Amino acid sequence: MIIKEIPRVRPNTKNLIRYILLKAVRVGGNIPINMKDINETASEIQRDFNSRLTTRQKSNEIHYVVSFEEKHEDISDDELLLIGNELVTMHFCDNRNFLIAVHRDTKNPSFTSSHGK
Repeated sequence: MIIKEIPRVRPNTKNLIRYILLKAVRVGGNIPINMKDINETASEIQRDFNSRLTTRQKSNEIHYVVSFEEKHEDISDDELLLIGNELVTMHFCDNRNFLIAVHRDTKNPSFTSSHGK
């Protein structure tokens, strides 16, 4: 398993969430998602994240990509979501808003996670 934190050079939560959801085959986390209206969902998440910004913060999101060496048929979407939930809980406790999206558009399965601080 490889875990990469993707630096956010410019804060743009809406575009990040759109990108994550458009590639998703399954989603999880504790943020309500309406896959029928990804644009509105992304806007709502951005409003929520931005409402928590302090005057010193440019962004309050963290974006991770977790990739696996297993083949697609060797790990299920449910297993990927379970691993994602466990990683978020271990590293950030239960007090973060987060989204996990399973992606299968590369050679090996992965999930991406976005968190609000």
